[in-house]
Amino acid sequence: MEKVKKLTILSEIKLSNLKKYVKKCRYLWGAMAEVGVYRGGSCKLIAETNPDKTIYAYDSFEGLSNVGENDNFSESLFKNVKYPDVVEYLKENKNVVIRKGYFPDTIESEILDVFCFVHFDGDSYQTCIDTMEFFYPRLIKGGVMILDDYKSKWCPGIDTAIKEYAGIIGLEIKVEILTQGQGLIIK
Repeated sequence: MEKVKKLTILSEIKLSNLKKYVKKCRYLWGAMAEVGVYRGGSCKLIAETNPDKTIYAYDSFEGLSNVGENDNFSESLFKNVKYPDVVEYLKENKNVVIRKGYFPDTIESEILDVFCFVHFDGDSYQTCIDTMEFFYPRLIKGGVMILDDYKSKWCPGIDTAIKEYAGIIGLEIKVEILTQGQGLIIK
């Protein structure tokens, strides 16, 4: 985990939880995904923990988008990332497919895939709704979603988005708190 720590803002406990649940999904059918790659640290952790799985990595690499009234930050956050640096950092991880641009506009062939693991670190309400709409129906039974910034004062839109999405599909979605600002959904 040492080699990913300098290229992520996730705490050590969040990284440990991420690795634990990525390992648990090792034998489940489906691809993996990360929405909100930032500098690539957590994506590398996912890719190296499960090198036999395809990891779709979504990020604009231009800062946040879709910031609205449910969010508590500005679009200028995370604009310090350089896309070529992330590509260089992840180039040895042949199982990573980087989708540059705003999610969900960057979805391509994976529209046909099923997923066993999704890490959401997209921060905004709208990106969370978009992530749930795309991935939750494609998440296999027993599949895992980890939600960064869940119940965080910095990103109150994440909790709101999960509740609203559950209402839209008419199901209760249970989110377990793993640690402060990190939620877990097991389908």
